[in-house]
Amino acid sequence: MKKIKWNSIVISLVYIALGTLLVLKPEIDTNIICILLAGATILMGLVSILRYFTYDIEDRFLRNDFVTGLLIIVAGIIVFLYKDEVINLLNVALGAMILISGFEKLQDCLDIVSLGYGSPLLYVVLVLVNIGMGVMTILDIIKEQEILFVFVGVSLIYSGLTDLLSSIYLSVRRRSYSRRKLKEEEEELQSQQPINTYEMPKEENIVSAPVVDNTVVEEEQNNIQS
Repeated sequence: MKKIKWNSIVISLVYIALGTLLVLKPEIDTNIICILLAGATILMGLVSILRYFTYDIEDRFLRNDFVTGLLIIVAGIIVFLYKDEVINLLNVALGAMILISGFEKLQDCLDIVSLGYGSPLLYVVLVLVNIGMGVMTILDIIKEQEILFVFVGVSLIYSGLTDLLSSIYLSVRRRSYSRRKLKEEEEELQSQQPINTYEMPKEENIVSAPVVDNTVVEEEQNNIQS
């Protein structure tokens, strides 16, 4: 689970749950939607903060998830406290959520290209559809509120499902890339090691030097001198 962006999975489930509610209950009161939106925003902020503490101490220096999480929580609190004003901009808030999902998939698309795994055509299509849904929601093209909420609900479900699949797919590709790089490094290291062509002589080919008895040599020298 650590290899998969589990924070993205939690956020995807929040998108799917909120979208399903809007599709099943398009007549829901806008105040309730604002409260749910505030709760979802605060939850996403908490997930970002928790994600910060899952990283190793070396990786934390390169991350800003803690600050980002705090800002998201503050945004959620503002939505809750000023829900009467947010109602007038509810389509903008919901559209922003859909756009963020599209931008997340755009980043995943760039990661796939960086990993070198074929054409990102499918990702491009998913991103364009996601961004298109977000733009339509923000521009308030659909005037009928219930129809708008159904459209937003479908968009959130689409965003959540595609984000979930994208996170799993990208996690698999990252593991595959890591294994491939490790194998290439091992092969490169082996190719740089010198090849030892010297062979030790076999035991039967080794001729042992005769052992000389020093006492015999001394006796012969004494005999000669005498």
